[in-house]
Amino acid sequence: MTSQGQTLKQLLAALTKDELHQIRKNLRIKGASQLNKSELAACLARDIPFYVNVALHRFDVRRLEVLQKVLDSPVGVAVEELVIFDDINIGYFMAYGLLLPDAAREDRMCVPWEVRQELTDKRLREYSDVIRRNTQWTKLAKGLLYYYGYASFDLLERKIEEYTKREVSSVDVMDILLDYSHFDEGIIPFGRGFTYYMADQEEVVMEHAARSELEYAHLPRKKVMQAAEEEDGYVERNESYLKLVSFLTSHYDIQREMADLIVEESVMAIVMGNSPNEVLADLLGQFDAPSMEIMKQLTDLFFTLYHATPQWALKGHSPNQMSNMREEQKIAPLRAENKIGNVYSMQTKQKIGRNDPCPCGSGKKYKKCCGG
Repeated sequence: MTSQGQTLKQLLAALTKDELHQIRKNLRIKGASQLNKSELAACLARDIPFYVNVALHRFDVRRLEVLQKVLDSPVGVAVEELVIFDDINIGYFMAYGLLLPDAAREDRMCVPWEVRQELTDKRLREYSDVIRRNTQWTKLAKGLLYYYGYASFDLLERKIEEYTKREVSSVDVMDILLDYSHFDEGIIPFGRGFTYYMADQEEVVMEHAARSELEYAHLPRKKVMQAAEEEDGYVERNESYLKLVSFLTSHYDIQREMADLIVEESVMAIVMGNSPNEVLADLLGQFDAPSMEIMKQLTDLFFTLYHATPQWALKGHSPNQMSNMREEQKIAPLRAENKIGNVYSMQTKQKIGRNDPCPCGSGKKYKKCCGG
């Protein structure tokens, strides 16, 4: 150990051979795949400082914040102190040799002395432009995935160019987003693109394929960035969302925070493609019925929210937006809503047929409204 911290040799010796090979792969160090553990550790101890630029070229602001927190502490940082960075994989930094478990205390992470020498303020400033660029790209991708559920590399590339008004390299976009997915667990590589972490990957891709003629929803840049920047997970709280929350707090003995959580869960179920009556049944099941009038008002507010909520199966469009487009385009119905036998009126408890009035109260036939 030097006076400024532990060396790569000390820290790498405590890792497994598989962990050492992961670092080698991430830093793209060639000619070391056949080395034994001690030889590989020695190779990495020698080469890691020269490959720090590979990691920095892929960094965004959030990764820099995590790294800076540990750099600011010469003795390292307890792993539990890094948990404040929600939805990220701290092991990402270990896979680059940037942060490694303390040789004496595995519950602490530290920056190896040689790496610290490379991560000077001057060096980090040299990467400020690329870090700013990567931050834009990764936030745009994550925000789009919240609304789309799935997006191909090509789609994300086109959208990034649209929002940034700059031509981008498809190779760079793929490299940056793939690397980001190892850091932020909110996006997951799937096929030739990515899915949002809560999405049923195969289902959402199948729904998109069934609507190949439907364009992905155009979303304001501010809206996309807002969805990405919410650290504890994001739910779009539109006017119909807020009205339902207010109704619950006004008519039931429930705190606003709990009402918000209940409506948030309903929204995510809608986004994920659950049928409206399934989501409504789950919502009503959490409350007593003081009167039929109250239940009718609650049901009406729910269906207003349902129609205003973008869905993954609809490529980020809401049912309201789809209704406006149906006269001009032939668009496949939601797969989950084709199961007519599972849909019942909350008032009559009878099954809803495709030609019956929609239970949302719109006055339209079910097949032309929530079942369309």
